Amino acid sequence: MDYNKASIAFENYIKKYDLKNDKIKLKYKHTYQVAQISELLVKSLNLSNEDIELAKIIGLLHDIGRFEQIKRFDNFKDKNFDHADYGIKILFEDNLIKKFVLENKYDEIIYNAIKHHNKISIPNNLDERTSMFCKIIRDADKIDIYRVLSREYEENFIETIDNKIINNFRLNKVINHDLINNRTEKIILDFALIFDINYKQSFKILKDKNYLEDFINCINVSDNNKNIFEEIVNSVRKVMEENLC
Repeated sequence: MDYNKASIAFENYIKKYDLKNDKIKLKYKHTYQVAQISELLVKSLNLSNEDIELAKIIGLLHDIGRFEQIKRFDNFKDKNFDHADYGIKILFEDNLIKKFVLENKYDEIIYNAIKHHNKISIPNNLDERTSMFCKIIRDADKIDIYRVLSREYEENFIETIDNKIINNFRLNKVINHDLINNRTEKIILDFALIFDINYKQSFKILKDKNYLEDFINCINVSDNNKNIFEEIVNSVRKVMEENLC
């Protein structure tokens, strides 16, 4: 298992997509950012060099299904095309995984980490080691999602919010995409990602990089939504503080 060789295989795979496309470029950069963050998390857990390589390769492959999704649909919506499930299909049903990792002893971990990285939760029947790698990729992905949100978009917190979205947020749990009806509710969903971050080092990276605060500062809020926005921001900042102690 060799991350450098896997990255060469990834570069060869990505050649069939248009890297001038802004969405492709965004996901290309995101891929390498997530691999780097995964490395930081594994090192903070004092795991082996083998585990570092494995985590970085999972980061490299976690969004491999996104590129075909963008090519076909020009969006990131997983309602009709789950990019993680498609990634699993091409890697394990079409055997693309062998271009990145020759040995099959890592297949179960890679399979589960990629399959579940975008789901509402991790299955509770996974073994401890597999579950750990699922948590690592989910954390790394969310950290860089906050970078993307704060750098790539100007947000407007102006639309009407369904009470069920607020109530879900107040439960301190991630929110299902199927409940979202507008962009303002999607912003609340993005804030709720903080409730599913697992490692103290992940919160430290978020703080050191200032990704969360940058996201907060890029949002324009209408007068009628100021109170709920303030509540949400105070809540996520509290979660940050509690997990950095």
